[in-house]
Amino acid sequence: GLSWVLIYRTDSYQRLKGQLERACKALEKRKAEHVTGENQKKADKRIAKLEAELQALNRDVASLKMKSMLLMSVCMITLLGVMNSMYDGIVVAKLPFEP
Repeated sequence: GLSWVLIYRTDSYQRLKGQLERACKALEKRKAEHVTGENQKKADKRIAKLEAELQALNRDVASLKMKSMLLMSVCMITLLGVMNSMYDGIVVAKLPFEP
């Protein structure tokens, strides 16, 4: 729930996701085309440019997700501390044997 609020519903994530999908489709289309002769160098340059763009978009999406992961880890560590203090000294389970 918190990840959806922080990441997936934002306009910047939706925009990056759309750009990423378009770049993937364009790259697949360019790789599927068979070019020979003079146009081979131009096609290779276009493919390299699209791959660089795809890499940059993936990096941007990963940075957006990293912020949420850091916040979630802080929340979990805090929750662990709170639960530890709540159940401090209270028996929550009994072992079926003597240790």
